[in-house]
Amino acid sequence: MPFLDPEPLYAKLTSGDAAGIAEVGATIADAKTSLQTVADGISDGALRAARSWHGKAAAEFVGKAKQSSRTVAEVYAQLNTAEAAVKGAAKAYSALRTSADTAIGPWRKLGLTDLLEAPEIAMKTIRALTVAQQTYESRLTALAATTDGGGSEGWDSDGNADISGVNPGEPWTSQGLAYDGKNLLVGSYHDGDGDGSGDSPVGPGLTPSRLTYVDYETGVETGNVYLNGNGEVGAPTHTGGVATDGEHVWVSSNGYVYVYDKAELDAAQDSGKPVNAVDVVDTPAHSYVTYAQGKLFVGDYTNNRLYEVPVGPDGSPRPDEAGDPIETPNNVQGVVVRDDEFIFSSSDGHSGKFYRQDRTPEWYDFNDREEIELKGGEPGNEDGYDSHGVEEAVEIDGEIVLAHESGAYGYQKNPGSKWDEPELTRISLDELGLDPDGALSPGDAGYETDPDSLVGAAGVLDGATSTLSTAAGAMSRLQLVPHLLGDVPAATTFSDALTKHVTAAGDRLTAGVETVGGIADSLVTGADTYRRVEDGVKEGLDKLGGLFR
Repeated sequence: MPFLDPEPLYAKLTSGDAAGIAEVGATIADAKTSLQTVADGISDGALRAARSWHGKAAAEFVGKAKQSSRTVAEVYAQLNTAEAAVKGAAKAYSALRTSADTAIGPWRKLGLTDLLEAPEIAMKTIRALTVAQQTYESRLTALAATTDGGGSEGWDSDGNADISGVNPGEPWTSQGLAYDGKNLLVGSYHDGDGDGSGDSPVGPGLTPSRLTYVDYETGVETGNVYLNGNGEVGAPTHTGGVATDGEHVWVSSNGYVYVYDKAELDAAQDSGKPVNAVDVVDTPAHSYVTYAQGKLFVGDYTNNRLYEVPVGPDGSPRPDEAGDPIETPNNVQGVVVRDDEFIFSSSDGHSGKFYRQDRTPEWYDFNDREEIELKGGEPGNEDGYDSHGVEEAVEIDGEIVLAHESGAYGYQKNPGSKWDEPELTRISLDELGLDPDGALSPGDAGYETDPDSLVGAAGVLDGATSTLSTAAGAMSRLQLVPHLLGDVPAATTFSDALTKHVTAAGDRLTAGVETVGGIADSLVTGADTYRRVEDGVKEGLDKLGGLFR
């Protein structure tokens, strides 16, 4: 009776190279180690330069250094994904080999006296090998999907992040955004079905508002916590704004500012248990709230007013001590408070605009207000707006991080308009035409630095550049060829996906080499400039002194 020989199928499945797969994984691990060294070098170089360097140029340098460090962290995360995929593939291939060896065993044990059983054993062997192949290919396909960027969390290459649970069709609508001054973004969300009851689609017994924690460095959501009232006043239902000083968290909603203990919020993350407010205070405005310079800045969306409200030691607002209201643009959703100006984010729920408005500690000149061109969103929107549904914004390390509500459940009502936005968008100050906060005008900027410290910092950054260049080259050349994974169709799928993922990481590192190297070169150039200025000043003083001898 004729039958199929299982040996050719076994040979295909076991034609891979476990050592070769491991070598690819080790190369990625080495690159990750190099990136840790690079990150340390950028941090050390920035610290050396910034320690004795002040002014606009210093602020710009620190912003660029931090952006480079963030890029390195993002690529590290990409390589972490790639390494995990390769480890998964190695484990899957090892399991395939074990299954294939087990399946082929009975066939190879057949003797001359067992030939009558050969067809049945061959069929069972092929069936077992086929099952092993299907399991293996399914695993490879799933691992390939982890590297293609689909559904990945965190910042993308354009500086956007989608937060789970607030995508189109989901109930949560983004409103407020705060930064704790360390590495935590805090977003406020309300029950997007609009009924404010917290029963559907949120879930039975849950409040209609929550806070979401997001890691600023990576853009990855780290936890959620539901909000309650204080017994006398019910839970916030709109959460128009959120602010924090790292110890307290303030949420504006329902005509009040709710005060929460941040430690209690942290402890309740992902527990499903709403946290009670420690105080609820009636304030003159409650559409949005920002904490800056020891005060709360609470604004009114409808009446175009902003109030500075002092805060007591217990975190409770003191509205009776608020100053006169400050006039704002229309439809303000949030404000960034700077030393000499306000940056207002404005939207009617559809449009998205930024305004810059002069501010001094003594008085306010509202004749000097200008709209800032706000780019972003999906190009070619039918309504002509580049960005939709902008909400609160925060300024961090040379960029504005902006929340959008327009991608959420309640805004997917008009298929003819492209509403969908990422929940968070990062925009550089340069792109907005803004100087770093507190920067002096070019005529007044001056400088304060030690040129030698800049040269020393440049040397550290040059070392980081060299290490980065090596890692970039390794990633650009790296490829896990399909035959290492055995002769199966999914091997090519996995190889292509991994190669694309790693090559993209290598391209970002290559761009980073030029950026970090440019920062180092600019430090040397700056040091030379400062030395010439110092020498010129010294020469002038010497000549001046000679006149009086």
